[in-house]
This record gives sequence, structure tokens and C-alpha cells, in this order.
Amino acid sequence: MKKRKAKRSSAKRPVRLKKTMSGKASPKPAKNVHFLTNKKSAGKKPLPTDFRVLFESAPGLYLVLEPDLTIVAVSDAYLKATMTTRKGILGKYLFDVFPDNPDDPTADGTSNLRASLDRVIKKRVPDTMPIQKYDIRKPESEGGAFEVRYWSPLNSPVLDPNGELSYIIHQVTDVTEKALEEEKFRAVLEAAPDSMIIVDDRGLILLANARTLDLFGYQREELIGQPIETLIPQRFRAGHPQHRSQYTHSPKTRPMGAGLDLYALRKDRSEFPAEISLSPMRTAGGTHVIAAIRDVSDRKRLLEEQNRRMQEANRLKSEFLANMSHELRTPLNAIIGFSELMYNEKVGPVSADHKEYLGDILTSSRHLLQLINDVLDLTKVEAGKMEFRSEDLDLPSVVNEVKDILRGLSGSKSIQVEVQSDPSLTTVHLDHSKFKQVLYNYLSNAIKFTPEKGLVTIRLAPDKPGMFRLSVEDSGIGIRKEDIPKLFVEFQQLDAGANKKYAGTGLGLALTRRIVEAQGGQVEAQSEFGKGSVFSAVFPLRWEEETHGR
Repeated sequence: MKKRKAKRSSAKRPVRLKKTMSGKASPKPAKNVHFLTNKKSAGKKPLPTDFRVLFESAPGLYLVLEPDLTIVAVSDAYLKATMTTRKGILGKYLFDVFPDNPDDPTADGTSNLRASLDRVIKKRVPDTMPIQKYDIRKPESEGGAFEVRYWSPLNSPVLDPNGELSYIIHQVTDVTEKALEEEKFRAVLEAAPDSMIIVDDRGLILLANARTLDLFGYQREELIGQPIETLIPQRFRAGHPQHRSQYTHSPKTRPMGAGLDLYALRKDRSEFPAEISLSPMRTAGGTHVIAAIRDVSDRKRLLEEQNRRMQEANRLKSEFLANMSHELRTPLNAIIGFSELMYNEKVGPVSADHKEYLGDILTSSRHLLQLINDVLDLTKVEAGKMEFRSEDLDLPSVVNEVKDILRGLSGSKSIQVEVQSDPSLTTVHLDHSKFKQVLYNYLSNAIKFTPEKGLVTIRLAPDKPGMFRLSVEDSGIGIRKEDIPKLFVEFQQLDAGANKKYAGTGLGLALTRRIVEAQGGQVEAQSEFGKGSVFSAVFPLRWEEETHGR
């Protein structure tokens, strides 16, 4: 009897199961799964594809785990990265293959990974882990020691049609090189003697070193993720976001708030003066800012103490000079008086030679008296003891009076002195003698530094509201730009040295500045070397001593 060929059943064959180390059965991947690539392939022979080969050849680093964390599949890239073999890890428990580094007491890779996998098992959703330090053991052939590695892991569930967990795909990226660089950077920041804080473009604190924690009194977890304004006193917070925005639009290394007094706020709400430097740090996530913060409390106290001592020393110096000036003027006036009597032959005739010598004595004594008077006036202004007596002044009359006093000096050099006065300026309320002294200093200097047959112009004109300007312009030798800041400083002479051409003490302009500022005004100077200069003083139209607290 001819045997009949068995009819092939159309029913699906049961999936063969493979026993794992846990004793559970898991589906054994099919070897040859056939599929059609597209509709045009219909009627053609299907292409055989082994999905295990595709998975194992994938460029990513993948492990496939059963719910009991038994390894059932692994990509070649993962084997290479972890220095393992497929035969050595398949069918084994995950943490038997990849334990913590026993030489690292801080190792927490297994506990962190276990916690993430537990979340996947319970919630059936992917779990992205932060970067982990998880060292890998070398093969026994290479000594079996652990090698430092950092990973960025993602654990994803694979669910069956009923929503039950079948597998977990453990995907990692090896970020060791980047992490080690960041670790070095963090180590540098931690070792910095100043407080170092990294802030993102939203103003949130990303990193704070140990010095920051000591300085501000916070724990690290209390600061990370907080706005930087947490460390700024309340009165400065409102405007700080705008300052941050301006910096991120034009980032560069620079001190913060140059010329301003900056303060920082501790956790206990106490404040301290701070010096802050900013540096941009460009990252893939945007521009971050590194802020270096230094407590300058000790420096500020030292400066305040030094300033106090300097002020005290300056006060004692002024008192000494004032006393010495009084002591020197008394005998000097006697020398001048008796020299004048002898020079004018009031006590008898003198020879021509003797008269010449007496003239030299008089000239030198008067110059010394002027110096002593200037020193005395200067010390009085510094000590706030110079007396000012405001009164109504007829400006044109005072100008002509000073012009007449210096007529001999200007005439000896054939210098023309002109006066230009605004008709609206007639009467002001100032100290008569002090205004006269300022004009005398300006005009005598202009004549002194103007060559023969030159021109000097005195101008009176309105200035900003409530003020007027006195200026003296000359056609003299001019002043170099770099020397102008020295003009109103005590004992500074541009024509210094043993062979100086122009006589002077270096006090006239300094005294002028003090007198003008004491009456609520200011001094100015403009010059072009070789062509001449303009010296100005801006005064209030009306000044009262009590108003300015002199």
C-alpha cells in the first residue's frame, strides 16, 4: 500500500524556549526570518535575514536582559567596550559579570543601575540615568584589574502583546574621555582658593566648589539648581537678571561691576564685600558663566584703617605746616621790613653794591613769604579752617583791579591783556579776596608762560544754570597732554629741575583748585602744546558759606 504523504499543518508551531540561569524559560530567537522588502518584491523569493546578526552588528552598545537581569543578548560594540566575550557573559546574571570596583570605596554603579532597572520593571517605561562611574574589569589575560569608565545609560522595557515585560534593553554610551576631562576641570575648581560657581544661561547654579560652600554656609545640594540671585542681597536682585542678560549677549572675561562696591549674601543673611570676576564657558548646551568670588572684608578693613591713618597723618602735617608757617612769617617779616628800610636808605646812605645785595635779599624774602603764605592757605583749606566771607562782587571791577596789579609784569614783556565780559554778568555773591586770588594766580601764570608781545584774554561768561565761568587764555608755550593731570597737584611743577626756566613753588594752581572747590565750583584746563592754554574756574553765581557746610 502506497503511503500517503503527511499534509503539512497550517497551524503555527510553538516557540521553542531556552532555559536561563534563573530557571525561567525565554523565547529562543528564530534563526531565519523571511520578509518582503516592499510590494515590488511580491512573487520574488524572500530574503533570509537573521535578526540576531543584525542586532549583534549594530554600532551601539546594547545588552538585552530578562526581567530577572539575566543577559540574553549583547552587541559586538558592547563586548568590545567592556572587554568581554559573548560566551563569557550570555546566560549570566548582570551584576555577576559587572560588579563594582572593590578598590573604589565610593563605587555606586551597581546600586544606581539596579535602582534604574527596578523602575523599568515596576513602571514599564524607559529610564534615563545620569552619567555613571562604573569601572570595567579587564580580562584575566590582562591582569584582571579594573579600568575607570564613565557611561551614559538608558534602560528601556520590551513588552509583549499583553503588556507584560519580556525584556529590558540596556543601552549605554561610553563618555569616559569627556567625563575625565570634566573631572579634571572640577578638581581644578575644587582646589581654587576663591569661591567658583558655574551658572547656566537661565541663571541657575550648576556647580559650586568647596570654597563656595565654606564662604556662603550652604551644603552643595542646597545650592545646585538654585538661581544665582540666592547669593545676592535683596536690594540688588531686581536688576540682576538684566545684567546677566547683557553679559550673555556680549560674554568676555572681565571683573563684575568695575568701580562699584559689590556685596554677597550668606545663608545666615549676613553680607560681605566681594570682588567678582566673570568668564564665559561655551558648551553644547549654551554659554555658561564661571564666577570667581572673593571675600574682600579683610582688605577693605585694612584700606579703611590705612585711610584713617593717612587722614590723621595729613591732619598732623597740616597742623605742623600751619604752625611752622606762623613761626616763619614773624622773623621773615622782620627781615623784609629792615631790608626795605636799608634799601630805601632810611637809616643812612648805602653803596651801589650794598643796594644791589639788599635788593636780592628783599626779592628772595618776598618770594619765601609768598611760599609760606601759600602753604598756610593750603593747610587751612585742607583742614576746613579757611575762612570765607561772601559778599556782592562787581566782577568787571575786580578783574580790572587784578589786571592793574599785574600791569608791570605784563608791560615788561609787552604782553597785551584783554577782557571779554558778558553784559549779563555784573554782580555775583562770593568771597572777594578768594576770587581775586584765583584770578591773580591764573593771570600771573598766563603772563609768565607767554612770550614777549603775546596775548592774554580774560573771559567772564554764563555757564550751566546758576553758575558762571572765569577763564584766562594765553598764547604761551602750551602744555603736553600727558602733563595736564599734574597741573592742580601740590608741589608739581612741569618745569622742574635745577635749571628750570620759570620760577614758582608748585602750589599756586593746587591752592586755586582748593579755593574754587571749597566754594562749590570746579577748575578746568585745556592746552595745545606750543600754541597756548586756557585755564578756567566755574563758580556759583551765589555762594553762602553755611549752605556748603564750610
